[in-house]
Amino acid sequence: MQDITRNTYSLYKRDTGSRTIWYVRFWDDQTQSYSSGKSTGQTTKAAAQRQAQKWLAEGQPEAKKKDLKATKNRLISAIKKYLEDCGVIKQGEVYETVDILKLFYTQVTNLQLVSGERFVEYLYNFWNWNGNYVQGRLERGKKIGRKYVDGCNVKIKLHIEPFFKDTLLSDVTTLSLEDFMRSFPRRETNPQNGYSTSTINLVMKVIKKALKEAVRLGILPRDPSNGIELLSEDTEERGLLTPDEVAELFSLAWTDERSKLACILGAVSGMRLSEIVGLRLEYVNTNKNVIMVERSYSHYEKRLKGTKTEKARMVYTDAAIIKLLMDLYKKNPYQDAYIFYGLDQNTPMRYDTVEKHLEKMLAFLFGTEVKKSIDKEWMKLAKIMAEKTGIASKEMIAIQPYNIDTDHNQIILRYSYSFGMKKIRMCKYTEKKIIPLDNSTLQRLLSVCAKSPNGFILSGADREKPIDFDTLETKAARKLLMAYGEIARRERNVSFHGFRHFFNSTIRGTVSDDILRLQTGHMDPKMTDHYDHMTDDRGEQLRKAVQTKILPFVLDENAAG
Repeated sequence: MQDITRNTYSLYKRDTGSRTIWYVRFWDDQTQSYSSGKSTGQTTKAAAQRQAQKWLAEGQPEAKKKDLKATKNRLISAIKKYLEDCGVIKQGEVYETVDILKLFYTQVTNLQLVSGERFVEYLYNFWNWNGNYVQGRLERGKKIGRKYVDGCNVKIKLHIEPFFKDTLLSDVTTLSLEDFMRSFPRRETNPQNGYSTSTINLVMKVIKKALKEAVRLGILPRDPSNGIELLSEDTEERGLLTPDEVAELFSLAWTDERSKLACILGAVSGMRLSEIVGLRLEYVNTNKNVIMVERSYSHYEKRLKGTKTEKARMVYTDAAIIKLLMDLYKKNPYQDAYIFYGLDQNTPMRYDTVEKHLEKMLAFLFGTEVKKSIDKEWMKLAKIMAEKTGIASKEMIAIQPYNIDTDHNQIILRYSYSFGMKKIRMCKYTEKKIIPLDNSTLQRLLSVCAKSPNGFILSGADREKPIDFDTLETKAARKLLMAYGEIARRERNVSFHGFRHFFNSTIRGTVSDDILRLQTGHMDPKMTDHYDHMTDDRGEQLRKAVQTKILPFVLDENAAG
C-alpha cells in the first residue's frame, strides 16, 4: 500500500461549557492515520499550535499511571448508586462486590429486553386507545378522550417518527430530545411553514407523558425528558363583546333558532358548547329554574360523556331562559331527550353549526360597525395607505394600534387577507412587511383606531377610489360588509368560547369567586370542601346577578319580564 503524506498534526476545537478548548491529533506513518485527540489545554488556535510543536520537538508527556484499585472502587460505587436509583437495592445496605455485579448484570439485561423496542413503537403502544395506559386511566375513573388520544397518534406519525426513526427507547437522551425540539421551524422566523410554540409543546407532552410512565413501570431507569423545559407560549387574548354588542347581536334576525338560543345560554350561564348541545330534558328543573350540567356531548366519539372536569354542577337561571329551552324542545321533530336537536334522532346539533351561524352574525354586526366608522378622514387615509402598502386590489389588511410604530415612523405588517373567494383567507408574509410613513399620518391612524375596536381595515381597491357602501349595489355592499366584518372578528378573536369569558368577567365582583367557580365549573385546587357544592342561597345570589347584569342585553323587555 502506498504511503500517504499528511500534515504532522491536525487541530480541532471542542466547546466545553463556557470555554472552547483546542485538541491535537498527530500523524502516525506506521498506521497511516491520525492518533486519538489530545487536549492542548489552550483556548486559542495559535497557542494550541505552539503546544503541538513543543510536543513534536520534546515529546509528549507520559500519561499518569492509573491506580487500578481506585478505579475499581469508583466503578463499583457508581454501579451501586445506579442500582439504588433503580430501586434494586436500598441505600446504605452492604453488598459484596460480586453481588453488586450480579445485580447490575440482571438489571441491565432486563432493561435491554423491555426497552429494546423502538422508541416510536413504544409511543404508538402507549397511546393506543386499547392499550394499558389509556384503559388504566379509564378504569381508575380519570378523564381521557378518544379525540385526544387520536391526536397524540397523529403527532407521533407527523413529527416524532420521521425524526427518531429506528432509535431504541433505551437510546433516547435529553440531548436527542432537545435536538428534536430545535428541529421544528419556528413560526416567527418562518410564517409559512413554521410551528407555534404551543404546537411544539403539545408534541413534547406526548413524549414526556410516555417517558414518565416508562420510569414508573421500571422500563427505564430514569426519564430523559425530565431535563426538557417547554417553550414559553404566546397565547392570543380572547376577544370579548361589550354588553351593547351582545344586545345588538341578539336583536338581529338569526336564521337558526337553535344556534341563537345556544349562544344566549352560553352568555347567561358560562356553559361550554359541548355541555349546551348535550343538554337533555331531564337535566332541566322547571320548578326551580335550574339546569343540571351533568354531561357534555362528543361528536367525535358520538356519545354523551362527563363534563370537562368530570364534575356535575347546577346553573341557577331565569324563568325566561327555562321557557325558551322548553319552547325549543317542543319543536324537536323526533321528541327525543335532546333540547338542541340535530338532523338525526338521538343526536344533538353539531358544534360547528352553532359556530358558523355565530360567525355569520358577528361578521354582520362588526361589518355594520365598520361601515358606520367610515367618514371623510377614513377615506383619505384609506387611499394613502392602499398606495403606501402596495396591496393588490383583492387584498385587504387590518391595522391595529400594535402595528403602528411612531418611534421609528413605520407600520409593521405580518399578514394580509385575500378577498374575492367564498371565504376570507389569511395570507402570512414570509417576513414582516415594514412601511415607512410620516409621523403625522401615523398619528391620524392611531386616532381612527382609537375610535373603533375593529381597527382600520382597507382593501387594495381603495387605491383607486375609497369604498363607499352607499354607491354599491345591495348584493355587492352586503358581500363587502360581511368581508370587513369577518376580518374584524378574526382580528378581535371573538368566538363562541368568548361567551364564557363574557359571563365570567361580567358577573365577577357581583358574587363571590367561589360561587362563580361553581357556576362555570372552573377547578381551583385552593377551594376547600366547604365550597365544593352549590347551595340554594348561593344559587339565588348568582341568579339575581345574571338577571341584573346580563339578561337585559340578551332578551327583549317582554321576555325578560
